[in-house]
Amino acid sequence: MRLLSIFICFIILNVYSLYSQELEKSGFIVHQKFDSILQLEDFDSLDRALKESESYYQKLPSNWKTQVRKTSYHKNQMLNSLKILKKFFEKKIQSLEKFNFKIRFYF
Repeated sequence: MRLLSIFICFIILNVYSLYSQELEKSGFIVHQKFDSILQLEDFDSLDRALKESESYYQKLPSNWKTQVRKTSYHKNQMLNSLKILKKFFEKKIQSLEKFNFKIRFYF
């Protein structure tokens, strides 16, 4: 009896697969690959946003704190985080510029 029920399930699944459509026909959107997410123009707007955030935090009172869930953050902690983030992106910009410079000579 078990073998018969497994056989019936197998037949039903195969019949269903005959009527199913290909992914593109069923409305599935194919993921497009991009060469690089980080473009030099994006870094300009990111740098401007980081500077605006930094000036915002500097204008806050010295005893300012914010709380996310149960963790409290002081103004200086936020400023230090912005500086670390800025250094990280400056390194990315330098490596991206070097990469673009090398590509110009190869192509």
